[in-house]
Amino acid sequence: MKKPSASMNEMQHDAKVSLKKTAGVNVPKEEKKYRPSIGTTEASKNLGVQVIKQGKGEKSQGEVKQLVIDKIYDEADRTLKGMARVAGGEGELPCEKVYEDEGVLAFYDKYPDAPVHILVVPKNQYISYDDFILKASAEEIVWFFKIVRKVTYKYNLEKTGYSSYKKEGFLITKFGNLVDYVINWARSGSLWPMTFGLACCAVEMMHTASSRYDLDRYGIMFRASPRQADVMIVAGTLTNKMAAALRKVYDQMADPKYVVSMGSCANGALDDIENHLLFLRDDEKCRFELLIDIFGVDYPDREKRFELIYNLLSVVYNIRLHIKLQLDESDTPPSIAQIFSTASWFEREVFDMYGVEFSDHPDLRRILTDYGFKGHPMLKDFPLTGYEEVKELGNVVLFDISDGVPQGKALDIAESSPIDRLNVSIIGTNRYEDIKNSDAIIITAGVARKPGMNRDDLLQPNAKVMKEAGENIKKYSPNAFVIVVTNPLDAMVSVVHKYSGLSTNMIVGMAGVLDSARFCYFLARELDISIEDVSAFVLGGHGDTMVPLINCASVAGIPLTQIIDMGLITQEKVDEIVKRTRNGGKEIVDLLKSGSAYYSAASSVICMLESYLKDRRRILPCAAYLNGEYGAEGLFVGVPIIIGKNGIEKVLEIKMNSNEQEMFNKSVNAIKELMKSLAS
Repeated sequence: MKKPSASMNEMQHDAKVSLKKTAGVNVPKEEKKYRPSIGTTEASKNLGVQVIKQGKGEKSQGEVKQLVIDKIYDEADRTLKGMARVAGGEGELPCEKVYEDEGVLAFYDKYPDAPVHILVVPKNQYISYDDFILKASAEEIVWFFKIVRKVTYKYNLEKTGYSSYKKEGFLITKFGNLVDYVINWARSGSLWPMTFGLACCAVEMMHTASSRYDLDRYGIMFRASPRQADVMIVAGTLTNKMAAALRKVYDQMADPKYVVSMGSCANGALDDIENHLLFLRDDEKCRFELLIDIFGVDYPDREKRFELIYNLLSVVYNIRLHIKLQLDESDTPPSIAQIFSTASWFEREVFDMYGVEFSDHPDLRRILTDYGFKGHPMLKDFPLTGYEEVKELGNVVLFDISDGVPQGKALDIAESSPIDRLNVSIIGTNRYEDIKNSDAIIITAGVARKPGMNRDDLLQPNAKVMKEAGENIKKYSPNAFVIVVTNPLDAMVSVVHKYSGLSTNMIVGMAGVLDSARFCYFLARELDISIEDVSAFVLGGHGDTMVPLINCASVAGIPLTQIIDMGLITQEKVDEIVKRTRNGGKEIVDLLKSGSAYYSAASSVICMLESYLKDRRRILPCAAYLNGEYGAEGLFVGVPIIIGKNGIEKVLEIKMNSNEQEMFNKSVNAIKELMKSLAS
């Protein structure tokens, strides 16, 4: 490359010459003396060959070089003229070309009152340098930077020299290679940490800047002054004594600013998370009064598998804080629902998704998946295919006095377990001692109904069976939760309660769950809608006097009375459904000729059992002991109750209209008469 003029006037003159030439004005040869020449690179040789082919006759090497230079100037002038138009002017060009090779253009930038720059850009289909970096192939980028290095090195060091470079104020704005560009980009956004070493954890912080990790290469510079830092790395456990000093330093940092806790001691398990959170919430210098979220992270290959993260927000100081708690699979962190009201919901999500159980949680149950869902879907070892929902409430013992019957049924069910993926034990027995220490007992024993019989016809024979069952429950499983299914149900629950000695909260009768299900089914079929949208309650005795509550029934939240007013169903049809619900069991018995309902009754029992074993606290209509509720005392009557880990958690009293109350009282009186018959 030939040295261009060192005079600014001569540079301007050369730019005018180029403009005139582009406009079609003949330029004297002597005015081209400031044009730089190029070396015999491969690019220029190739270009020279093309020029020779276009010309006539043979040309010397010097003539070829001059043709190449002229061709480059013509292309450069067209480019510069286009740049002038973009700048909004038709006068003198804002820059002067210095050098061009295949696909590369270098020129002076001579805007008024601005230092002189040398810009090197790719002259190709790319609209800008950044566009070139993003879209060009690796080969194009490597070639381009080789040319750039040659231009900048030769021009600034060989031609102008360092002193001239410094005097004239030339700046090279685009040079180096792609790695330099990426590193410079990282440096431009790097953090400048404020060091705050409090203990041996400071050694860990120093390691980040040493040869193994060497964060300095990315522009991360540790600062001793908070006014020059934008992130504070607190290495070590912060004590109350040092807290005030750290806060003072933090307040002197400019926004935006961040704080990172570093070190094993400072970020290990928090045995006293509740007091930590109370302090962060209540201290005037913290005021983290909002719990934004609690979420988990699963690391199945790590010793402490789970990471529990609490996200706090201080609205007063506009600060966010993330607290990480590492847990083993068996760890049960304390619930913080008493500290932050939103924690109850978030902890239920973590339990549902990861299986982390929070001690003392007021209502720890699934919130996103169904109650019967098996497993926790956010675990990384959760199966993605072949998953089936199996309740697996516990191991099962089938008891019957008939030899071989329970054993055969148990074997039949057990042999289906590989297909159903059922990992529980199922055995059959004729010995009462095999029910020892059971968590729950379901009683279906007794004489079954036959066509032409009502439930009350079974009173005396089944009472003897219930007496025997109650005595053996008292002997082998006095702490079990008992569900009675045997008819006449309300009376049989009383018999089992009498002979088992169970507390009234640990024994119920399966009545209203099945009766309510029948009521919902008949309504849904008549309305031709989804069964899921129908909700209804049936109270009172499990017999002909049961009370389906029309005023409490609803369809997708719309009261059934309004559904009647809309004309979707008539009152007469509803009355027919009520009557059919009362006779639902008899209808099945008459159809079967031998035997009674099995499947619907079994589903009802499992619904009740699951609520107890898994503490679901579901509201279910069951035959429960009344001690003054609904005006009844000393009787088992079908009413809404909450079933949880303590059995009957609460009896719910709902308001009924005069007609419903009258029918309910009639049902209670029928149960009383049944109990009198039993006593006699």
